[in-house]
Amino acid sequence: MAISLASSTTRKLGGVLAERQVTVESLSAGSGIPASTLHDKLGGSAPFELNELDAIAVALGLPLQEFLPRSGQRAGRRSQA
Repeated sequence: MAISLASSTTRKLGGVLAERQVTVESLSAGSGIPASTLHDKLGGSAPFELNELDAIAVALGLPLQEFLPRSGQRAGRRSQA
């Protein structure tokens, strides 16, 4: 089953937020991205822009690469285990 880069990124970000128990409101405060924008994009209404992912990564203290496909993985495909 193919998945898009946008949905993969959104899923990874949602997982990090849940794991760290970070609210959208606190992420908004740390990243400077309006909470309404974060809610919309986490809901899948639009993809995250690269500058938004960078601001989120900085706010969470993570490398930007955390939200991008790993080297050797192709966007739009799930890795086969």
